[in-house]
Amino acid sequence: MTARESVAVLVAHPDDETLWAGGTLLSEPSWSPFVWCACRAHDADRAPKFRRVLERLGAQGAMADLDDSPEQPGLADELVEQSLLEHLPKRRFDRILTHSPLGEYTRHRRHNGGVWPFVCGFYVAACVAVGRHELAAQKLEALAELVKPWHENACAWGFNEQVRAQTGKPIGRDWQTWSAAMFLYACECVATRSTPDFGRGSQR
Repeated sequence: MTARESVAVLVAHPDDETLWAGGTLLSEPSWSPFVWCACRAHDADRAPKFRRVLERLGAQGAMADLDDSPEQPGLADELVEQSLLEHLPKRRFDRILTHSPLGEYTRHRRHNGGVWPFVCGFYVAACVAVGRHELAAQKLEALAELVKPWHENACAWGFNEQVRAQTGKPIGRDWQTWSAAMFLYACECVATRSTPDFGRGSQR
């Protein structure tokens, strides 16, 4: 019998393992994953959800309780290293999945005060699903203006991943498939007065 590949998944917050690695883990049944989460070990809401996700992924895992406040400075390397050594099982890992080395979550800029076009697309679809078609059309127009600005690459449609709520300026990465896909889905919902693939397919 072929030995399973030992994989460590190191994430900042509970739900990151699902957002950034969930599909990969589910598509690799030959892997034996261990998921380490840096914070929220004592969060009465998110800790149980994290454990349920581990069950669904067929993974083992552990949560630390490092500082997760929005104002936090960058965590000291030694502090993170100590937590990893305390929680990771003492075995050789064949593969490690983790965040960008650029430090994408420092100060939680993507978790605080941001507008996500991806989520806005679902809002438009929800308006259609409950028969609020005029409101859906209005929000679709607003979404179209939201996804146009670019941050990194000069283009007609930036499809950025996040816009700062206070300034309306894009602050994430351009040309994000999830932003573009949900905009197109929202357009389809408004045009057909239906929500394809989400149950309520008939016109209302």
